[in-house]
Amino acid sequence: MLASAGMMNPQIRFGEDLMSRVSYVMMHPDGDAEMTKVIREPINELAENVATKANRKLDEIVEVTFVGNPIMHHLLLGINPLELGGHLSLWQRMKA
Repeated sequence: MLASAGMMNPQIRFGEDLMSRVSYVMMHPDGDAEMTKVIREPINELAENVATKANRKLDEIVEVTFVGNPIMHHLLLGINPLELGGHLSLWQRMKA
């Protein structure tokens, strides 16, 4: 590992907790797309920051690790998190 970076969850403006954010997605058309954008833009900034710290070009980053709850993972990947309700997460389905 040449460099690392982190940030607070930018989704806080949609609610303090997981259920508030899920509720936002349920109540707002395209809420999931809006929240995906709010996650991806700062991640791109983090990638640029890490590349600079490591004295590398952005396209030289070949592996990243994201840590978050299933809702965050779904939104990051552009998958509507409402599908999680009562079902296996995307990760659990991939392992099955």
